[in-house]
Amino acid sequence: MVEQPLQVQGAALRHSGLNLDLFAEQLFTLHGAQRDGMDPATAMPVGALGIVGEPARLRYNLGLHGFNDRLADGSHSAQHLSETLIRSADGYYKAEDANVQALLDLPATDASELDHDLLSEPVSMDGRRNPLFDAQGSNREWELMALLGVATAGGLSALGLRHMLAQKRYIKHPGDRLSEYRPPGSRRSFWTTETEPSRIAIRSGRTAGLLKVAGRMSVAATVGALVWATAVVPSDETLDNHVNYWASMARSLHELFRGGDPAKRDVLARAWSGDAMVAADAKLRAFMTAGIELSDEAVGHAQDLASAVKLLNRLHDHVYGVTLLGVLGLALIRTSYMANPVAALAAQETAGRKISTLIVRMQAMIAVLTSITLFRTMDGQRKEHGPKIVPDQDFPRA
Repeated sequence: MVEQPLQVQGAALRHSGLNLDLFAEQLFTLHGAQRDGMDPATAMPVGALGIVGEPARLRYNLGLHGFNDRLADGSHSAQHLSETLIRSADGYYKAEDANVQALLDLPATDASELDHDLLSEPVSMDGRRNPLFDAQGSNREWELMALLGVATAGGLSALGLRHMLAQKRYIKHPGDRLSEYRPPGSRRSFWTTETEPSRIAIRSGRTAGLLKVAGRMSVAATVGALVWATAVVPSDETLDNHVNYWASMARSLHELFRGGDPAKRDVLARAWSGDAMVAADAKLRAFMTAGIELSDEAVGHAQDLASAVKLLNRLHDHVYGVTLLGVLGLALIRTSYMANPVAALAAQETAGRKISTLIVRMQAMIAVLTSITLFRTMDGQRKEHGPKIVPDQDFPRA
């Protein structure tokens, strides 16, 4: 079996490691280090989606923490790959330094051991004498030291230039387009569209107030008021914050991975070849694939939650409007109570039952909607938000 040639350029190899180290820092920032005993990502509090949405809230928090854990995995993976490349570069530097040191040790050799016969005869080129040496062979030691001095200076200059390039952290290289990882059209630009702020808490609270009024006029409407209490959302700010979190996360990951290869694999391929490079390239390929899939997952969650908020806004608007009409109808019936109290009472209970029936149906629709959009998609497992031809990929580990 023919072995692949090994060719190393330490500066490019070390630069790849430094780029990955910067990626590790940015992914760790997105993950959010634990401070004061708090979780890295703030979960939805109890009742944030109403009592009816509690199963979806628990599943959503599970997915949120699972995503956050994968951010941490990405940071650790980038740090490991960076350290591996830098250790490889340092190993090659040590080998190069040893070769140069061997050259530097030559002048310290005892001159009496040198073979002056190598220079005993003048070198001729095309029948002419070499102008560096005289005909009698005098000053041989001076001539030898001059040649060694030139060689030593050249070695030191090459070593200094190599170390200077290695210390340049920011060197711009053309990256590949990663067409093999990200087919055209696979990324969804969620942040190019405007999201709709939540008004669920406002509408659900106002509907609850109207149902209390309806319950005072109709016993049957009290059932609707009790049922609707399970669908009341305490705060719109919490939902808006989580929609913004996913949109911001999708945007940040897009900024990290859209520029192509963080380790500059094309530069790495020119600087390093052999079996070790093939293994490192496979890990870098897996790292980039996992990062792009994580970015697509954030976009998918942002779209799911934003769509859920938008649909819930419509449902709560509808419930509020219908409940308002029902309360106005009850008030109108109540005005005829003096004329025919028996008929008015029967009409009030009939209207109250219709209101309660509507509330029960709408509450069931809200429960189904939250389950479909959050419970089903936020189970802590990675979803295929990207192209189907790209398999799921975890961040490579040590």
